[in-house]
Amino acid sequence: MVNLTAVSTQGGTALQFKKESGATITGLSLSGYTTNIDFRDGGAVSNVQIEGADADTTAAYDAAATVDVTIFDWATN
Repeated sequence: MVNLTAVSTQGGTALQFKKESGATITGLSLSGYTTNIDFRDGGAVSNVQIEGADADTTAAYDAAATVDVTIFDWATN
């Protein structure tokens, strides 16, 4: 995936990966989540590559949003 932006006003989990799943992500921007990345069922962090490195469950992944999130204001108003 390229340029993935996710914003929450309720907390929760941004991205959750099952044991055998994975992804390659560049341009990740997460905001407002209690948990940014969760690996259910003991999946390997190496299954998810973010910016060319293994995913880090403690990383903020708070790069600047690649989309104007205000275009989704209608969803919360």
